[in-house]
Amino acid sequence: MKYLTAVTALTATLYLSACQSDEQDSSTPPTAHAALTEIPAGDWLLVQKAQQRFSGEEQPQFVVNADEIVGSDGCNRVKGNYQIVQGRFSSELMGTRKACEPSKMALANAFNQLMTDSQVTLVQQDLVFSGEEEWRFRLRQPQESAADSQGHGPDSGTLESIGALVWQEKYQQATKEAFWLASQNGAPAPLSTISMNDAASLYLINEHSFMALSDALYAGVKRKHNSLSTAQWQKAWINAPQDGSLQQWADFVQQQVAP
Repeated sequence: MKYLTAVTALTATLYLSACQSDEQDSSTPPTAHAALTEIPAGDWLLVQKAQQRFSGEEQPQFVVNADEIVGSDGCNRVKGNYQIVQGRFSSELMGTRKACEPSKMALANAFNQLMTDSQVTLVQQDLVFSGEEEWRFRLRQPQESAADSQGHGPDSGTLESIGALVWQEKYQQATKEAFWLASQNGAPAPLSTISMNDAASLYLINEHSFMALSDALYAGVKRKHNSLSTAQWQKAWINAPQDGSLQQWADFVQQQVAP
Protein backbone atom coordinates (compact mmCIF):
# COMPACT_ATOMS: atom_id res chain seq x y z
CA MET A 1 0.00 0.00 0.00
CA LYS A 2 1.25 3.49 -0.76
CA TYR A 3 1.31 5.70 2.28
CA LEU A 4 0.60 9.42 2.28
CA THR A 5 4.03 10.92 2.71
CA ALA A 6 2.50 14.23 3.75
CA VAL A 7 1.22 12.75 6.99
CA THR A 8 4.28 10.67 7.91
CA ALA A 9 5.60 13.16 10.45
CA LEU A 10 2.16 13.65 11.92
CA THR A 11 1.51 9.94 12.31
CA ALA A 12 4.85 9.55 14.03
CA THR A 13 3.93 12.42 16.37
CA LEU A 14 0.56 10.86 17.15
CA TYR A 15 2.19 7.49 17.72
CA LEU A 16 4.68 8.96 20.18
CA SER A 17 1.93 10.93 21.91
CA ALA A 18 -0.14 7.78 22.30
CA CYS A 19 2.83 5.93 23.78
CA GLN A 20 3.44 8.75 26.25
CA SER A 21 -0.24 8.73 27.17
CA ASP A 22 -0.08 4.99 27.82
CA GLU A 23 2.86 5.54 30.17
CA GLN A 24 1.04 8.30 32.02
CA ASP A 25 -2.12 6.22 32.39
CA SER A 26 -0.37 3.07 33.59
CA SER A 27 -1.63 3.67 37.14
CA THR A 28 -5.28 3.79 36.06
CA PRO A 29 -7.20 0.97 37.77
CA PRO A 30 -8.51 -1.75 35.43
CA THR A 31 -12.17 -1.94 34.48
CA ALA A 32 -14.19 -3.78 37.13
CA HIS A 33 -15.14 -7.33 36.24
CA ALA A 34 -18.83 -8.17 36.09
CA ALA A 35 -19.91 -11.38 37.82
CA LEU A 36 -21.78 -13.87 35.63
CA THR A 37 -24.45 -16.44 36.29
CA GLU A 38 -24.73 -17.41 32.62
CA ILE A 39 -22.92 -16.63 29.38
CA PRO A 40 -24.80 -14.26 27.05
CA ALA A 41 -26.16 -16.09 24.02
CA GLY A 42 -24.23 -15.67 20.80
CA ASP A 43 -21.21 -16.72 18.78
CA TRP A 44 -18.03 -16.24 20.86
CA LEU A 45 -14.63 -16.16 19.16
CA LEU A 46 -11.21 -16.33 20.85
CA VAL A 47 -9.37 -13.05 20.23
CA GLN A 48 -6.53 -13.25 22.75
CA LYS A 49 -4.76 -15.87 24.88
CA ALA A 50 -2.30 -14.29 27.31
CA GLN A 51 -0.25 -12.04 24.98
CA GLN A 52 -1.12 -13.95 21.79
CA ARG A 53 -3.75 -12.35 19.53
CA PHE A 54 -5.75 -14.30 16.96
CA SER A 55 -6.79 -12.97 13.57
CA GLY A 56 -7.98 -16.03 11.64
CA GLU A 57 -11.15 -18.09 11.84
CA GLU A 58 -9.64 -21.40 13.03
CA GLN A 59 -9.14 -20.51 16.69
CA PRO A 60 -11.46 -21.88 19.40
CA GLN A 61 -15.00 -20.54 19.21
CA PHE A 62 -18.39 -21.54 20.52
CA VAL A 63 -22.07 -20.69 20.31
CA VAL A 64 -24.06 -20.45 23.53
CA ASN A 65 -27.74 -21.33 23.63
CA ALA A 66 -29.24 -21.51 27.13
CA ASP A 67 -26.94 -23.88 29.08
CA GLU A 68 -25.47 -25.58 26.00
CA ILE A 69 -22.20 -24.89 24.20
CA VAL A 70 -21.55 -25.97 20.61
CA GLY A 71 -18.37 -25.02 18.81
CA SER A 72 -14.79 -25.86 17.94
CA ASP A 73 -11.64 -26.18 20.02
CA GLY A 74 -9.60 -25.16 16.97
CA CYS A 75 -9.23 -28.77 15.84
CA ASN A 76 -12.40 -30.71 16.65
CA ARG A 77 -16.08 -29.94 17.05
CA VAL A 78 -17.21 -29.88 20.67
CA LYS A 79 -20.58 -29.87 22.41
CA GLY A 80 -21.87 -30.03 25.96
CA ASN A 81 -23.62 -28.35 28.85
CA TYR A 82 -22.06 -25.83 31.20
CA GLN A 83 -22.76 -24.18 34.52
CA ILE A 84 -21.44 -21.18 36.45
CA VAL A 85 -21.39 -21.34 40.24
CA GLN A 86 -20.10 -18.29 42.12
CA GLY A 87 -18.18 -17.13 39.07
CA ARG A 88 -16.65 -20.56 38.48
CA PHE A 89 -17.25 -22.04 35.03
CA SER A 90 -17.34 -25.78 34.41
CA SER A 91 -18.49 -27.98 31.55
CA GLU A 92 -18.30 -31.49 30.16
CA LEU A 93 -17.60 -31.22 26.46
CA MET A 94 -17.69 -34.13 24.05
CA GLY A 95 -16.07 -33.85 20.66
CA THR A 96 -14.84 -35.46 17.50
CA ARG A 97 -11.37 -37.04 17.51
CA LYS A 98 -9.67 -35.71 14.40
CA ALA A 99 -5.88 -35.42 14.54
CA CYS A 100 -4.42 -31.98 13.81
CA GLU A 101 -0.97 -30.48 13.55
CA PRO A 102 0.84 -30.19 16.91
CA SER A 103 0.27 -26.46 17.40
CA LYS A 104 -3.48 -26.82 16.84
CA MET A 105 -3.64 -29.86 19.11
CA ALA A 106 -1.84 -27.97 21.87
CA LEU A 107 -4.28 -25.07 21.60
CA ALA A 108 -7.26 -27.45 21.50
CA ASN A 109 -6.06 -29.33 24.59
CA ALA A 110 -5.52 -26.07 26.47
CA PHE A 111 -9.00 -24.88 25.48
CA ASN A 112 -10.66 -28.10 26.65
CA GLN A 113 -8.80 -27.90 29.96
CA LEU A 114 -9.95 -24.29 30.34
CA MET A 115 -13.56 -25.29 29.68
CA THR A 116 -13.38 -27.96 32.38
CA ASP A 117 -12.82 -25.55 35.25
CA SER A 118 -11.98 -21.84 35.22
CA GLN A 119 -13.00 -18.46 36.54
CA VAL A 120 -15.18 -16.45 34.13
CA THR A 121 -16.03 -12.75 34.10
CA LEU A 122 -17.35 -10.20 31.64
CA VAL A 123 -15.03 -7.24 31.04
CA GLN A 124 -16.82 -4.67 28.89
CA GLN A 125 -17.63 -6.69 25.75
CA ASP A 126 -15.09 -9.47 26.39
CA LEU A 127 -15.77 -12.83 28.00
CA VAL A 128 -12.66 -13.53 30.06
CA PHE A 129 -11.72 -17.02 31.28
CA SER A 130 -8.91 -17.21 33.83
CA GLY A 131 -7.03 -20.46 34.24
CA GLU A 132 -3.28 -20.84 33.94
CA GLU A 133 -3.56 -17.98 31.41
CA GLU A 134 -6.19 -15.38 30.58
CA TRP A 135 -8.33 -16.14 27.52
CA ARG A 136 -10.50 -13.44 25.94
CA PHE A 137 -13.49 -14.22 23.75
CA ARG A 138 -15.64 -11.69 21.91
CA LEU A 139 -19.06 -11.91 20.32
CA ARG A 140 -18.95 -12.09 16.56
CA GLN A 141 -20.89 -9.07 15.34
CA PRO A 142 -22.97 -8.87 12.15
CA GLN A 143 -21.25 -6.52 9.73
CA GLU A 144 -22.76 -3.87 7.52
CA SER A 145 -21.57 -3.98 3.95
CA ALA A 146 -21.02 -1.47 1.18
CA ALA A 147 -22.49 -3.99 -1.27
CA ASP A 148 -25.98 -3.55 -2.69
CA SER A 149 -28.91 -5.91 -2.15
CA GLN A 150 -27.60 -8.20 -4.91
CA GLY A 151 -24.20 -8.41 -3.22
CA HIS A 152 -22.46 -6.21 -5.78
CA GLY A 153 -19.81 -3.99 -4.28
CA PRO A 154 -16.24 -3.80 -2.97
CA ASP A 155 -14.78 -6.33 -0.55
CA SER A 156 -14.90 -5.37 3.12
CA GLY A 157 -11.71 -3.84 4.48
CA THR A 158 -10.59 -2.29 1.19
CA LEU A 159 -10.16 1.42 0.50
CA GLU A 160 -13.03 1.14 -1.98
CA SER A 161 -15.32 -0.32 0.68
CA ILE A 162 -14.36 2.32 3.26
CA GLY A 163 -15.03 5.06 0.73
CA ALA A 164 -18.40 3.56 -0.19
CA LEU A 165 -19.39 3.26 3.48
CA VAL A 166 -18.52 6.90 4.16
CA TRP A 167 -20.50 7.88 1.06
CA GLN A 168 -23.46 5.97 2.50
CA GLU A 169 -22.87 7.71 5.86
CA LYS A 170 -22.16 4.40 7.60
CA TYR A 171 -19.40 5.98 9.64
CA GLN A 172 -19.12 3.31 12.31
CA GLN A 173 -18.63 0.46 9.85
CA ALA A 174 -16.22 2.57 7.79
CA THR A 175 -14.19 3.19 10.96
CA LYS A 176 -14.17 -0.51 11.86
CA GLU A 177 -12.90 -1.43 8.41
CA ALA A 178 -10.25 1.30 8.52
CA PHE A 179 -8.98 0.02 11.86
CA TRP A 180 -9.06 -3.55 10.59
CA LEU A 181 -6.89 -2.43 7.67
CA ALA A 182 -4.54 -0.61 10.05
CA SER A 183 -4.31 -3.67 12.31
CA GLN A 184 -2.81 -5.73 9.48
CA ASN A 185 0.39 -3.75 10.04
CA GLY A 186 1.02 -5.09 13.51
CA ALA A 187 -1.81 -6.65 15.53
CA PRO A 188 -4.27 -8.31 13.11
CA ALA A 189 -7.80 -8.79 14.41
CA PRO A 190 -10.90 -10.40 12.87
CA LEU A 191 -13.14 -7.69 11.46
CA SER A 192 -16.18 -9.33 13.04
CA THR A 193 -14.78 -8.81 16.55
CA ILE A 194 -13.85 -5.12 16.28
CA SER A 195 -16.06 -3.02 18.56
CA MET A 196 -16.77 0.70 18.66
CA ASN A 197 -15.96 0.58 22.39
CA ASP A 198 -12.41 -0.61 21.68
CA ALA A 199 -9.51 1.69 22.41
CA ALA A 200 -7.66 2.71 19.26
CA SER A 201 -4.40 1.68 20.94
CA LEU A 202 -5.41 -1.99 20.50
CA TYR A 203 -4.83 -1.62 16.77
CA LEU A 204 -2.47 1.36 16.42
CA ILE A 205 0.71 -0.17 17.78
CA ASN A 206 3.33 1.32 15.45
CA GLU A 207 3.88 4.09 12.93
CA HIS A 208 2.88 1.86 10.01
CA SER A 209 -0.56 1.21 11.50
CA PHE A 210 -1.08 4.96 12.04
CA MET A 211 -0.09 5.63 8.44
CA ALA A 212 -2.39 2.91 7.12
CA LEU A 213 -5.27 4.33 9.16
CA SER A 214 -4.60 7.81 7.80
CA ASP A 215 -4.61 6.48 4.23
CA ALA A 216 -7.84 4.58 4.77
CA LEU A 217 -9.73 7.41 6.45
CA TYR A 218 -8.47 10.02 3.99
CA ALA A 219 -9.68 7.85 1.10
CA GLY A 220 -13.03 7.45 2.81
CA VAL A 221 -13.57 11.11 3.67
CA LYS A 222 -12.41 12.27 0.25
CA ARG A 223 -15.07 10.09 -1.39
CA LYS A 224 -17.73 12.22 0.33
CA HIS A 225 -15.78 15.49 0.51
CA ASN A 226 -13.93 15.38 -2.81
CA SER A 227 -12.46 18.86 -2.48
CA LEU A 228 -10.46 17.79 0.59
CA SER A 229 -6.77 18.34 -0.12
CA THR A 230 -3.83 16.53 1.42
CA ALA A 231 -2.87 19.73 3.25
CA GLN A 232 -6.37 20.06 4.71
CA TRP A 233 -6.33 16.42 5.82
CA GLN A 234 -2.90 16.93 7.36
CA LYS A 235 -4.27 19.83 9.40
CA ALA A 236 -7.35 17.86 10.47
CA TRP A 237 -5.25 14.81 11.39
CA ILE A 238 -3.54 16.81 14.15
CA ASN A 239 -6.88 16.89 15.99
CA ALA A 240 -7.60 13.18 15.58
CA PRO A 241 -8.59 11.44 18.85
CA GLN A 242 -5.28 9.54 18.95
CA ASP A 243 -5.78 6.92 21.68
CA GLY A 244 -9.54 7.48 22.02
CA SER A 245 -12.21 4.89 21.32
CA LEU A 246 -13.26 3.80 17.84
CA GLN A 247 -16.54 5.64 18.39
CA GLN A 248 -14.57 8.85 18.87
CA TRP A 249 -12.77 8.12 15.62
CA ALA A 250 -16.11 7.57 13.85
CA ASP A 251 -17.27 10.95 15.16
CA PHE A 252 -14.02 12.46 13.89
CA VAL A 253 -14.64 11.01 10.41
CA GLN A 254 -18.16 12.39 10.34
CA GLN A 255 -16.89 15.83 11.35
CA GLN A 256 -14.42 15.85 8.45
CA VAL A 257 -17.16 15.03 5.96
CA ALA A 258 -19.17 18.07 7.03
CA PRO A 259 -16.66 20.42 8.71
